[in-house]
Parts: sequence; structure tokens; C-alpha cells
Amino acid sequence: KNINGVMNVTPSSAYPTVGILPKVETQALAFVKEHPLYDGRDVVVAIFDTGVDPGAAGLQVTSDGKHKIVDIVDCSGSGDVDTTTKVKLNEDGTLRGLSGRTLTINKEWDNPTGEFRIGVKNAYDLYPSDLRTRIKNKREEKYNEVQRELRTEIRRRIESASGKEKEELETQVEVLDATPYKDVSPIHDIVAWQNKENVWHVVVDTNESGDLTNAKVLTDYKIGREWDTFQESKMNYSVKVYSEGDIIAIVTNAGSHGTHVAGIVGAYFPEQPELNGVAPGVQIVSVKIGDSRLGSMETGTALIRGLITAKENNVDLINMSYGEPTSIPDQGRFTTILKEFISKHGITFVASAGNNGPGLSTVGAPGGTATGVISVGATVTPAMMDVEYSLREGDDSMQYTWSSRGPATNAALGVSVSAPGGAIAPVPNWTLSKATLMNGTSMSSPNCCGCLALVVSGLKANKVRYSPHLLKRAIENTADFHPARDALTQGYGMVQVTNAYEYCINYSQEDYTVRYDVTTANGQRQGYYSRDLHSLSVTELGINAQPVFLPEVTDDEKIKFEKRVKLTSTADWVSVPSNLHLINTSRPFKILVDPTLLKENEAHYAEVQGWDSACLEKGPIFRFPITVVKPVALKPGEHSFEWKDLALTPGQIHRQFVNVPAGATWAKVKVRTKGVTPRRLFAYQHLQLLPNQSIKWTMFDKYIWMGEDSKTHFSYNVTPGHTLEINFAQYWSSYGNTGTADVSVSFHGLQVDTFGAPLAITNGGYIQAEVRANLRKQTLKPKGYWTTLRKVLFPTSSVITPLNKDRDLLPSGKQINQLLVSYSYTANEPHDIIPRLPTISELLYESPLESQFWMIFNEFNELVASGDFVPTQVKLPKKGKYTIKVQFRDDKTSVLESLKNQVLYVERSFAKDKQIAAQFYLNAHNAITNGSKASSVLLSKGQYQVLVIGGPDLSKLPKEAKAGDILIGYLSFQEIKGEELPAAVPSEGPKLPQGGVFIQYVVNSKATTASSSSSPSFTVDDKKSIQENFEEAQRKSSLEFLQHLLNKGKLEHVAGLLPALLEQYSTDIDFLKLNVAFHLKNQQSKPGEENLNNIISAGERLSKAIDATELALFFGVLHANEDAQVKAQTEKKEALMYGLNETAIALIGLYEINPTEETKAKLDQVITELSKWVKVTEDAKYQKLHIKNETIKGNFAKALKALNKSLSSSVDKELFSLQITFLEKLGWEHCVANRKAALSVAYPKGQRLF
Repeated sequence: KNINGVMNVTPSSAYPTVGILPKVETQALAFVKEHPLYDGRDVVVAIFDTGVDPGAAGLQVTSDGKHKIVDIVDCSGSGDVDTTTKVKLNEDGTLRGLSGRTLTINKEWDNPTGEFRIGVKNAYDLYPSDLRTRIKNKREEKYNEVQRELRTEIRRRIESASGKEKEELETQVEVLDATPYKDVSPIHDIVAWQNKENVWHVVVDTNESGDLTNAKVLTDYKIGREWDTFQESKMNYSVKVYSEGDIIAIVTNAGSHGTHVAGIVGAYFPEQPELNGVAPGVQIVSVKIGDSRLGSMETGTALIRGLITAKENNVDLINMSYGEPTSIPDQGRFTTILKEFISKHGITFVASAGNNGPGLSTVGAPGGTATGVISVGATVTPAMMDVEYSLREGDDSMQYTWSSRGPATNAALGVSVSAPGGAIAPVPNWTLSKATLMNGTSMSSPNCCGCLALVVSGLKANKVRYSPHLLKRAIENTADFHPARDALTQGYGMVQVTNAYEYCINYSQEDYTVRYDVTTANGQRQGYYSRDLHSLSVTELGINAQPVFLPEVTDDEKIKFEKRVKLTSTADWVSVPSNLHLINTSRPFKILVDPTLLKENEAHYAEVQGWDSACLEKGPIFRFPITVVKPVALKPGEHSFEWKDLALTPGQIHRQFVNVPAGATWAKVKVRTKGVTPRRLFAYQHLQLLPNQSIKWTMFDKYIWMGEDSKTHFSYNVTPGHTLEINFAQYWSSYGNTGTADVSVSFHGLQVDTFGAPLAITNGGYIQAEVRANLRKQTLKPKGYWTTLRKVLFPTSSVITPLNKDRDLLPSGKQINQLLVSYSYTANEPHDIIPRLPTISELLYESPLESQFWMIFNEFNELVASGDFVPTQVKLPKKGKYTIKVQFRDDKTSVLESLKNQVLYVERSFAKDKQIAAQFYLNAHNAITNGSKASSVLLSKGQYQVLVIGGPDLSKLPKEAKAGDILIGYLSFQEIKGEELPAAVPSEGPKLPQGGVFIQYVVNSKATTASSSSSPSFTVDDKKSIQENFEEAQRKSSLEFLQHLLNKGKLEHVAGLLPALLEQYSTDIDFLKLNVAFHLKNQQSKPGEENLNNIISAGERLSKAIDATELALFFGVLHANEDAQVKAQTEKKEALMYGLNETAIALIGLYEINPTEETKAKLDQVITELSKWVKVTEDAKYQKLHIKNETIKGNFAKALKALNKSLSSSVDKELFSLQITFLEKLGWEHCVANRKAALSVAYPKGQRLF
């Protein structure tokens, strides 16, 4: 049909639905079609993730009509609410909620005791960051709309007003404009009680109205399978009850990730089966391991609780699409317990391999590094490219560029199998979407897990015994290996459901009870991995093979066990014996690895495989992986290398391996593309593997758009003697085959030798260093800065207690305990800090501890920040005192006892203009005398220069630096073209420039003057007699003693001594001031009319003792500031203003009790007198008086204006409450609601639970 010269092209109505949630490539779709009753039914899968939304599309029921989600648990603790407060109904049948609201309850609730538990929760504690932003914007817009209407109404009233009324209305507009929306969380009251069957019931005030008469009553989700919705956000939630009602967990999700993962595993859409998950018959246990306080980061606490939850719910499989790089693979508290759960409790654990590819050894923990875990890489298929990504091309599957590769650093393969790594699957309702596309090994893992659920469903239906080890062996031996990809990339290939199921059916009888642990002779490595030049010699390697049985295997069966194993090698450079006779013991044998003839600049993979000679068709029963990387070795005198004309096609990865030569400390890589049209996306990555270091410290990656003649470069630190891997790849979805790339690497560096001395300087000292150009000619240009103050905090308290048995008791019966360590920190101004636990921070999966978690509270118990194993920069918003609490968890109290004195570092980085420059000299003489500084010098290869590095300029030390604190900085010895020194310290802490080193300075105690340490508390005036000096000393001592009693609150003692002293010193200003202070203290302890009158009398007595006329005459003339008389008269003036101010405030208090004209007239008189000396309306010291004075005049806008000024620099609760009172007086209800919520957040009943 031709319309205006444009021809419509009608497409086919057929839509390729197989690409929405891939199931064809894994045989899953065909398997369910052939076996419709093996669709996952009778299988329970735990989803370790951000939490699963019980209201999400496709997650309501299973294919056989059961509840899809059988339990929902927040293992992180981020949804916990303290409900230890017990209350009964008020006389009017209501409750007073902890939010301050009056709560109206439903009289039909079954509560035989009449006792309720109450708590309060900020919704933002429960919401993901993007949802918080949406709700904040929505609330702010609603608030601003009311503001606009109110402002218009006030301005309309101004037009007809005059005099003081007009002035007050104009102030209202001014104050209204200065009262913007304060981003405060919705505040929800929680009420809980037990019915006559002792079942806990929970109600949440989801709409913040206080009316709970029609609120939905929930029980523990596992009991009632019920959930409710925060309507404003569409966030669904359920509840759990712990500690006999002391803790109510409001269980939400920390992101959409977990719901998406659950949908891939087992969503069920009866009307749209093409949207089904892989196993629509499975049931789900939602295990939230992502802590909402940390933006969904997993914690050790959540991981261990997750395993406990999985065991309690008798799950068959766990999917965990989470993980982190680790410094030590296959070790750590969680990993140890996880392996126990797999072997002893028969739970199959499936996890994502990671998204840190394409480099080798980028698999994360626990997926790619823990023994017994099925680690899943991510593949993209043509059907996915078509439907999910709407690509124009794509006729073959490939591994996603970012999918992590093996081997693990302990030589295990790292990737077990691969599965489709993308899907359009359900997401939570709060996203306001039914489903979305996500990709990652986070998606391939649940796809594989769903495939295993199908297998297990069929095995259960046929009563076939199986184990996690049989399932792992089955999917690895039956996977579809793609010939264009290697094992380090795809594992053993794409998982195949039908093949794996048939494998289990055929070989389960004798194989499900045993696994084979094959390790190096020392038991520390699960394979052989040679990556560096020094390890490329011919190696004879001892290997141990040992059968390990399930707990159910009897001793007699172990005695009978025998396997006659045939050994093979998949490569001719690995030699193995032919046979191994396996019985129930460890059996050693030796292999020979000869890499000498392997091709340079490549990674080579082989396996030693063990086959059951009685049944070769079932494939290897064990495998020992061998990886050899043969790097390019630069010739003597060379310090650069180049790869030319690399072909570019989608998904193709060019790996370069080069040995970092001795003397190199940094490298520069240049990349150039030629003839690339159109512009395409490329991935660049480099990494080194260093002993016991996570790749997050040695890896860098970046995605870059490059075109016909594009150039880019990267400079970074390197470690000599270790292989540098450089990867350059055209991104998998960036199509086009034209053009080539050149990649070159050049090495640079200056070696720094401090002659055995640490790079730490003490007070007045210096460090001598030899800087040598061992690699090549290099320019020495020293530069350095002290950038960070590290304060060392010691515990103020350390307490060990057992945790909750409801969720912190291991299946073995071991009780998990907590150690709570508290630290005090004072901020002299708002600033950012990084809390850091030395030796413990940075450890999660490899940590010997179960968990570490810290929270920072201000002096009003408001939670300021949280963190765990990742040192995180957080903001302290106001000056004041803070408490940092750290929780350590472990079942062994001896471990916790050893941490009771654990120090905490608090690091505060300086702004660029506050950093202290390091000083470099050519010799010690110049360093001592602050003589001439070292400058730039060109060093030939082998030449060196001695430098002397002095400490920081002590005059520039920050004032908060105390003895024992540490200054941290860095030194750089060469200028790198195109690379700048850090402009500011990164949020994760100090970072080295290329070729730099860290340096420290320990702050010593500052010298004190003789006068401050030895001066007496009194002086003798030679111009006075001894008697006069004695009387003055007696007066001073009496005054100091009374002040001490007053400070200690000993009012009864002051009352006994003060009258006689006032009689003796009847005109002494200091005693008269103390008299006022005494009556103020009395009013604070016992407010009332009598004490107010006493304050007024004391204030008047003080004011009358000072000749105001004489003062006025004195200050009417200019005087030198240093004049002693000026000081004395200034003290008199301050005392006069103090007396007048306190008299006025007391008069206002009296007027509020008994408003008489006499009191008001007296007040006006006092304020008039005070105003002669100070602008009461402007001076912050007198804001309280100004506020109260305007209040009794009914000028609430003026009072509020002054109050807001005070609140800008204070967090005083009394002022905060008074602000709300003024807003109520003005009738600004939208402001009242906003500030009441802010008050509830700023002054919580207690500190947040861990």
C-alpha cells in the first residue's frame, strides 16, 4: 500500500518466541515436551539473591497448582525491626506507635493477652536505590504542588493586609520558600501479637495513616503464604518473626535481579507457555543475601543464614547468581561450610562463573573457585541475538565477551558448563514492568539450575537415587562442546538436559554415592597451572586420587569399593601412567608435564582423565586439569613488544601474554584500529596473577568505541617476573568484520631500594633511598604527597553473646556467636571517612571469619552509614561524636576472643589543596637543614641516584592529628607523559600512580610548654599584700569548687554553700553568674513557676551589680584590643547580657504559665535593655530568646524563621519539635508531616539491629 510515496512492508506475523527465555539450546524445551510431568515438580530451588517478589508475574503457582514460592527469608538482616517494646491499648482503644502516630486497631483481632509488640521501619531501608529515587521525586512533586498553592493563597492575603499582619504574612512567604521538601523516608509502624494458638500476626501501617482497622494481617510467610504491598511504591513484602516476637523481619527485595533469576529457573505462565521458565513445575525458596543497607552487596552473615534456610526448607538445588573475586580460592569460612552442605546434605549448588572476562583466571568465588560447585559461563545464541537484542546479524553462538574464564588460580577448570546468558524474564512489581531483558552469568546460572531441576524432577519421579556429585559429572560429561571455543572459556560445553538425565538413569546405581577428589600431592591444588616464565620447565607432578563417599555409605560398602581406572591424557605434552587401582584410600601417581615445545604467546589446556575400565561409555569419572600459559620473553635489552594486524570479528578475543622484565614497574599499552567501519565497540583488558592477591587489584578493563583510525593507550603498574595478559576483543554484539588492530606494550620503571628500611618516617627523621634505572634509560623526577590521615581507634567495649537460635544455629548444632566491638570517633566538621579493619577488610569468601559488618551511629542513634568487607567512603554529615560498631560472627568463641582488641583504622583523605608535598633531597645534610631540593635527572640504564626523603611539614598537619595517628602518602619517581598524578584520593582509599610507592609518617605527641605542665593554679601579685593574695586565692578556689559541684549535678550541696558566699561576695560578678546558672540547673531538674522566679531574681541581681551607664561610656570610645581594661569591661558586658538574656527567657516561661500584662511589660523592658548591647534578632547566641519572644506575640513565621536558622547548625531535638509546633500553628500540614517523619528518622528509639 503506497501512502505519500512510502510503501508499507508487511512482516510475517510469526514471532520467534524461543529466543525470549532460551530453552531449545539446552534440550530443556524438548525434554519437557517429551516428559511433561518432569517439568520441575517435586523439586525445590533456593534462590540466593536480592530476594524474589511474591507478586511478580509467573511466580504465583507451579504447573501442578502448588504455591510457587514456599518461603521468603531476608538473611541479611536489613529488614529487621526491633519489636521488644510491649504495650497495651490506651483507654480509647488505640496505641501510640513509635513513629508518634496514634494507631487505631481492629477490635476483631484475636489477641487474648491484650499485649502488642510495636516497632517502626523506614521504607528507604527496604527499597532499592532506584525505587527510593522514584518515590522521593514523587513525594517531592506532591509537596511542591501544595507549596505552590499555599504560597499563592498567602500572597493573595497580603494584598488586603497591612501593618504587623502584613509583615507577618510576608515573613510566612519568606519562610515557606526556605522550607523545601526534606528527603525523608516513608515511616511505617509495625504492630505484632500472638493469637490464642500462639501464632504471631503482624500488621504494617503501609499508608502511614495510623488507621489499621482494615490493614492486612500477615503471618510468617512460610505459615500463611501471604504478602502485602506498599501501595505508594508497589513494593511487595512479607514477614518473618524471630526471638519470640522481639524481631520482626519485613522481607522485601534489594533489587530486581533475584526475581529475574527465579523467573528463569521456574516461572509459570499457563496462558503464555512461551514465557515459562526452564522448569515451570519447581517451587522456590527466596533467600535474600543482598543487604539493602549495602546496595544489595552480599554479606557473610547472609550467606551462612542462607545455607541454614536451605537446609530447613529441604531444598534440592541452590542457585547463586552472585560472587566476587577472591585472593585465595577454595578456602574461607563460607566455602568450608558450603562444601559440607554439598557433601553431607545432598544440596546441589549452581553459581555464576562471573562477569570479569575475557581474561583467563577471572572466575569468581564461589562459582569458579569452590570444590563441588557447578560454575556456569554465559553463551549467546542466534535466537537470543534475534529476539532479545534485535541484532541485524548473528548466525552462530558465542561466549559473551564478559563471561569469566578459567582456570581458577588453584588450577581447577573454573567453568563447569555454559548456558544461555540472557533472558526476558519477570521482574518485581515495583519496577512497574512485567519483565525485562538482563544478561550475565547471573542469567546463565539459573538457566543451568532450571535444567538440573528438570533432571532431578525426572529422577525423583522414577525413584532414581542421585547426588550433587553425580549431577555435576552428568552435565559435564554430556554437555555440547563447541569446537570453536576452548574449555577455559565454555567449560565442557552447553548443558544438555536429556543427555544428562539419561546419564543419571544409566549410571546412578553405583556412581551416585561417590566422588573422586584428585589433587596435587600436597592436597592444595586441583590441577596444574603454569603461567610465568620461571615455571615452564619440564615438571614431574605427584597426584593423589581418593574416593569420597556420601554419609549414608556403610563401612562394609566402603570395604567392598574397587575401581580399575584407565588413565589418559588429552595432549601429547602430558604423560601419564596407564592404570590406577582405586580402593577406599588415597592413591598417588605421577605425571610429566613438558611445555618446552608449546607455542609461545598462547594458553594451552589439557586434562588427565580417569575412566572406569568396566564402563568406558559413561565418560571420565574424574579429571585433573592442566593449563600452561607460555608468555613472550623479551630478549636482553628489549623493553617493548608489538602485535600487528590483528583480525577483528564479533566476539573474537586476541590474547597477548608477555613476561614483565626485571626492573619494570609500569607498562604502557597502545592500541590502534585501522579500517574499522562503521565505528565499533571493543573491550580492552589487562591483568596479572600475583600470589594471594585478588584480580580486582591487578586487573583493568574498559569498553571503547573505535573507528577507522582510532588510537588509545593505558598506563598501569606491573610486577616484574609475572606474566602480563593483555586482551583486546571486538564486543560480541558489535558487528562488522573489516579492519585490523595493532597492540603494543612497552615497559618502564625505576627500582627503589631503601636499604632494608621500611618506607615510614618518624618525627624529625628521613629515609634514604637508592633509585636505579635497571631496565632502560629513564628520567628521574621525584614527586610525592601526604594525602590521607589514618586515625587508629581502639575499642571502647567488646562483648561476645550467642545469637538467635531461630536463624543462627548450624545444622550440626553449633551456635553462632557475635562479638560487638564499639569505637568512638569525633568529627570536628562534616567530612568523608573510610573505616578499615587491618588484615580483615577485603576478605569475604576467603575470610576465616563468618562475617564482619559495621555501622556508624551519631550521638542520637541515627544510622549514618553501613559497610562490610569492602572499605567504603562514607560521609559524616555533621560535626559531633559518632559510635562505630563492628559485628564479627563465628561459632568459635576462641576466634572472637582473639578479636576483642581489634583496632579500627579511620581514614580521612585531604582535598588536593590540603595535601602535604613530600620533600626530596640529594643528601642528609640538605634534609636536616632544609637545603636545596632534588630535581629532575636523566638516568642511563644501570645508573642510580640516592635520594633523601624528609617527613611532612609539621605546620601543615591537620589539627585533628594526634599521637599514634598515621599520615599516608605516595611517592612517584618519574613523569609519565599523558598521565597525571591523582587529583584527589579515590573513594576506596589512597591509590598509587604508575611506578609509585606508598609512604607513611607516624605522628608523635606534640611538645608541651613548661607553663602548661608546671604552672600553679593561682598566681601571686607582688603589688598586693600576702593577705590580699590569700583572699583572692580563697575566692577563686571557692568559685572553682562550686562550679565543679554544679557540673556534677550536686545541686543540694551548692544550695547549702551558695547563700553564705553570695553574702560574702554580694557584688562579685562571677558568683552572681554562678547563682544564675544554679537556678537554671534547678529549673532543668524541676521545672516550675518557683524556679523561674528564682532565675528572674538572680538575673536581675546580676544586671543591677553592673553599672550599664559606665559600660556604655567606656565602649563609646575606641580602645586598643590588648588593653587589660578592655578585657575586664568586655567580661562585664558579657555578664550583663547573660543576666538579661536568662531573665528574659525565664519571664517568657512565666508568661506561658500565667500570661499577665505585668509579666509581658517586664519582658519588653528586659529585651529593650538587652537590645542596647546586641541585635537579638540576628545574633545566634540569642536565637532562643528571639524565638520565644516572637512566639508569645503570635508571630509564628518570624519565630520559625529564627528557629530554622538555629537548626541549620544544630540537631537539637527540642528545636526540631518546636519547629513542628510552629508549622502546626501556621496550618502547614504538608510541612508538618514531612518534618515529623524527619524527626522520627533523626531520633530513633534505639540503634539499628545488625
